[in-house]
This record gives sequence, structure tokens and C-alpha cells, in this order.
Amino acid sequence: ASARDPRRGGPAPATLARWLEALASLHRHPASDCEFYGDAAKLIVDPIGLDGGLVLLRESDDWRVVASCLPQPDIDIGVDRAVLDTVLDAVLANPTTHFHAVDESQTIASASAAIVVSPILDERGEIDGAIYGWRTLHSGNGRRGVRYLEAQLVDLIAKSVATGLARLEREEQASQRRSALAQRLPKQVVRQVELDDRLLLAQQSEVTVLFADLRGFTELCQRLDTRRTYEILNDVMDCLTDAVLAEQGTVIDYYGDGLAAMWNAPTIQNDHAPRAARAALAMVASIPLVSERWQRELPSDLQLGVGLHTGPAVVGNIGSSQHLKYGPRGATVNIASRIEAATKSVGVPILVSTTTRQFLGDAHTTVRLCQARLKGITEAIDLHALLPGTQASSSNDAIDRYSVALAYYENGNLPEACRRLESADFGALEGPAEFLVQQIRQDCSRKLGRRAGDCAVSSAAVEV
Repeated sequence: ASARDPRRGGPAPATLARWLEALASLHRHPASDCEFYGDAAKLIVDPIGLDGGLVLLRESDDWRVVASCLPQPDIDIGVDRAVLDTVLDAVLANPTTHFHAVDESQTIASASAAIVVSPILDERGEIDGAIYGWRTLHSGNGRRGVRYLEAQLVDLIAKSVATGLARLEREEQASQRRSALAQRLPKQVVRQVELDDRLLLAQQSEVTVLFADLRGFTELCQRLDTRRTYEILNDVMDCLTDAVLAEQGTVIDYYGDGLAAMWNAPTIQNDHAPRAARAALAMVASIPLVSERWQRELPSDLQLGVGLHTGPAVVGNIGSSQHLKYGPRGATVNIASRIEAATKSVGVPILVSTTTRQFLGDAHTTVRLCQARLKGITEAIDLHALLPGTQASSSNDAIDRYSVALAYYENGNLPEACRRLESADFGALEGPAEFLVQQIRQDCSRKLGRRAGDCAVSSAAVEV
């Protein structure tokens, strides 16, 4: 019989109340509770009044008993394997509640027990498991089958278990997604995205993009034990990520021995460039501490290069619901990456573009180092060093001297530029000074084949 078929008569109101109360108690259990399935199996016996019950889950092409209630294990006809297999096959063929009604002379599969079975269906209507109960036909048992309302209650138990499993699956998915968001986004933004996931939809935004890369790590990998290498790299990535999240930035991705991050998406941040600059300074400040922690393992101190650029980008999630890959696309990203790569040649840890510098105002000290042609970028752009406050206060004279030498270089007076760059101590700008001298010598060698002192012609933009 089907549980949809009405039957006359039924339990007393007090019995119905007990049934509903017991069913409500099952709803209060989370599906992750180790007692959830056991309580479902117990409901088949008390308060329904059957002689035994099982909760089964479907795994691939097999069934697994996850809970049982057998108050009379000596009366086990209801769990005869042949009977069980026949009944479960019937459920697979027709996923509705099947039961031996009171007015029938035979059970589904046995003349010794009245059986009821209800499928546990997922949200797609596929069978996740089954609730199985039986009433044995023995002396002293006046009931000769399963009543319609009893079968209905077993059906409700199956639906309750299905609801619990679906809720558990959604909670696990939400937890995974929340974890993925928390790894990339600041806590405040995670909460906003959970309330409105439209924030992750593709949109045109002005963003400040940061690329950070650990210098010489490939060589370091060849010299260290693999496990140690990854432990050091994890330590570095923790510091870089903390710096991004502390300034409420979004981690775009991790790659090799570096990361990319951005600001002003998915939520608006009017001070996105200063936030990115503070994160960059914090990253560079954290690397000596990592080197100190691993000084016994490292052949030399770790070095970091960071590049910043501000510009328009299309921002959105190109990952999946389980694997977030939210970030910007477009020229702004490419330029930021090339600027980061230029830090190695120019000789400073942090470089920013002119557009980023314009957003920084007077809160940060920057020095224009040169006009550069970056690989893969058509137009030459100005590169600016971003100095930490401790260096900025003691570098005013060096900044002035470098600016004068750069002006001579860009005006074509290479001898005077070279003389000024070679005759002074530039402190934090020592790297850029050496880089510019090298550029002057290369210019002269390429164009005239003579020494720098004899050369008076130069391109204002350097190749990086």
C-alpha cells in the first residue's frame, strides 16, 4: 500500500500528541549530532509502536545501516537480509512510502512481519537513504499490519531526516564558502557578502592593486629541505596576508612565492591607495622578523619586492561557489605586476605608479626615481619609491640630490648626472642611484660606444 491511501480509524488524540512531540524533538537535533540517526530509529518503536527500526544511508550502489532500534533482538524477522533487500529495491523502483496495511493478508516481502519503508530524498529527489520499520506477527500482538497514520509518521521521520541532511549540507557549503571568503576578504567584508552576495558580481571599479614577491626564493628552495622551504614560505605568506587584511584589503591570489591583493572592491574604500601603501610598508617591515626567526636555516636575509598601481578594472568572481577566485582583470593588474618586477632592477623594496602616488597625498613620502618602459606595457610610466617614515625623515638631502641628478639625466646631460650620482651617499636611494648610473653607461655604450663622460645624448625613459 502507499502512504497516500487513506484508512479509516486511527490513534487517540493523546497518541497523536505524543507522536508530534517526538517528531518535534527530532527537529531540534542537528544532523551532525551523533544521536540524530539513533533518535530517528527510536521513534519507529516509541512512540509509533513498531517492533524495530533501522535508518539506512545509500552509498554508491549499497546501503549502510547507520542506526537501529531493536528492543526485541530475538524477533529479527524484520531485518532478514532477503526481506530488507526486496523492500529497498521496491523503494528504488518507486521512491514513495511502502507499507503492509492492516487489511492486507500479505506483507511486501514476508508473511511473518508487516513492514513499512520510507525513502530519504535529497533536494533533487534522489534517494539518500531510507527509514525502515516492522511489526512482527507473533502471539500476543493483536495488530496484523501497519496503520495508515503509522506509515505517515514514518514518512514524516524520513522527511525530517532528509531536511536535517539538506540543512547539514547547506551549512557545510556555507562554512566552506565562509572559510574561502575569510582567507581572501577582511571580516567586515565577509559579513557584508554573506548578507548580499551580489557584491561579488562583476563590476567596473577603480582599484589599487598590490603585487608582492619574495626575492631569490627559487635559489633558496634549491638549498633548503623541502619541508623547511614550505614552512618558511608559509610564515612569509602569513605576514603578507595579515598586512592585507589589517588594511581591509582583498587577497586576489597566491602564486609561487608571492601574492596579489587589491582595495576598493568589493566594497567602496575612499582611501584605497593609502591602505594599500600602509599594507606594503607593513609587509616590508615584517620580512626582517621572518628572517630572524629562520636565521639558522637561511643562507641570507629574505628580501621582498612590492608594486602598487591604481586604475580601472573589471572586478568579479571567476571561481566557483566552493572555490572563490575574486579579483580584477585588465591593464591595471598587468601594470601593477610589472611595477613589482621592476623593484628588483631599480633597487628599492616598494615602487608605486604616478596614479597611486596622487592618491597618497602628504601622508607618505615618495620619490620619483625615473620614467620607465616596462616589459609588455606600451607607454612609459613614472616609478616612485615609497619610503617608510623612519627613512623619509633622514633622507631629505638624499632625495634632493637624487632629484637634481635625475633632472640632468632626463635633460640629456649625462656626464653631470653621472658625476652627481657617483659622488654622494644616497642612503635609502643608493639602489636607484646605482641603477641610473648603470643606465647611463648602457646608453653611452649602445649609442656612441664611448665612456659615459663623453656621452651627451639619452632617452629619458629607462628599460626595466
